[in-house]
Amino acid sequence: ASRVLSAEPGGLSIDLAQFQDLAFKRLLVMSLAPQYGFELKRVDEWLDLVDSQNGKAIYSATHRVIKQRASLLITSLPATADTKEILIHEGQEALELESEGLLLLDYLDFSEELLREAKNNKDENTAYFDAHRLSFPLVLRRPKTGDRFRALGMDGSQLLSDFFTQKKISQLEKEEALVLESAGEIIWIVGMRSAHTVRLTEETARVLRLVQRKKA
Repeated sequence: ASRVLSAEPGGLSIDLAQFQDLAFKRLLVMSLAPQYGFELKRVDEWLDLVDSQNGKAIYSATHRVIKQRASLLITSLPATADTKEILIHEGQEALELESEGLLLLDYLDFSEELLREAKNNKDENTAYFDAHRLSFPLVLRRPKTGDRFRALGMDGSQLLSDFFTQKKISQLEKEEALVLESAGEIIWIVGMRSAHTVRLTEETARVLRLVQRKKA
């Protein structure tokens, strides 16, 4: 069973290709389920998950099993401590993120070159903002139900949950996502998309460039 199971950050992964070849699937699940708070009568739910759509999950009191493309991932339920908000003050140059790595902040004078750099930016881990349109401190937090967002180039806002669905973001990625807020408005879904209202324009004088450096 060693090829079937592997330790992942935050949990245990079951390789579905290897799992399908096992003669003793049910036995393996029966040995795993109780370790993660599942009663044995729920073994069939695990087996049904194998053929279900990506992102489908089942829960015990302490753990979750989620279908992640070619595997089932068993993780602890996210702690409520994740609801905390981190403040970013004007002039701050770096912020250590517990699990996501490092956030670097550069305050730059506007130039046509910077505007071009921002318009041609294909790196979602880098974002450019008109510093004078920001209200400090900025707030870094987890997404909440009902969050809305106006993405760069969009006419109106949309629910953050709809944005995640369109981008095919997995349930796990949604829970680990971070948003950056200025005066109650989401200006960046970190590492994914920045907002329209704080974009650089010809009138911009100061630029805040943010770079997320993920842990290797």
